[in-house]
Amino acid sequence: MAGKFNEGDYVFAEKRGYLPWPGRLIDKSNCRRGIVQFIYTFDRHRIPYTKIWPYNEEYKIKFITKQALEYEEFLEAIREAESIINTKYIAPAPSEEELQFLHEVRQQRDSLSVEPLFIGEINKLRSNLTTRHQNYAIAQRAFEQLLKLPISQLLLVRSREAVESIRWLCHFVHRETENQAEVQLVRDKANELMERFASVFRQPFSEPDFWSEFCKLSDLYMRYTTYKS
Repeated sequence: MAGKFNEGDYVFAEKRGYLPWPGRLIDKSNCRRGIVQFIYTFDRHRIPYTKIWPYNEEYKIKFITKQALEYEEFLEAIREAESIINTKYIAPAPSEEELQFLHEVRQQRDSLSVEPLFIGEINKLRSNLTTRHQNYAIAQRAFEQLLKLPISQLLLVRSREAVESIRWLCHFVHRETENQAEVQLVRDKANELMERFASVFRQPFSEPDFWSEFCKLSDLYMRYTTYKS
């Protein structure tokens, strides 16, 4: 049975007690069982070849059923598999440290309940602190809301542009206004918010500063994840 597959093949594999799941065969040195890294969950398990099937149209019809797609994680795994295969991109296997981070953020899905509010408040800052238009009252209320929201690593790595907007506001300048105290307050609140963002990530950082660390982790998450907004 092992001869049917090559290392690196995308497959469906069935771990006992679970649905046949998309994954990648990463080790076939054992003649009876292959090691499969499952897509989306990144779990690795030794699966008998009798429970491994090619990831092709025949088995997609068999395994991607309406009932199976009711499971959100299975749906995300199929989306990710299709994205990888259709773009001809094969992501390198993540390191153990990277796997640990990916597992950690996968467990934070409940934190995304605040994502619409988080993005909404960020957009208020974007629209009310421009070079042509400043409404400091609305901006300060948005900062206060953001500082109260529960923040998770998952929320942030999914929202790189939002975090970058706050980083930009740490250096906010508007020399034409006479009320420089308001301008300084924007910088202070933005820096306070960035410190709060940094606090949810494991420290000490492996990179020289939080922004470098955040970009690395955000890139890692996006490389191995596809989702619909």
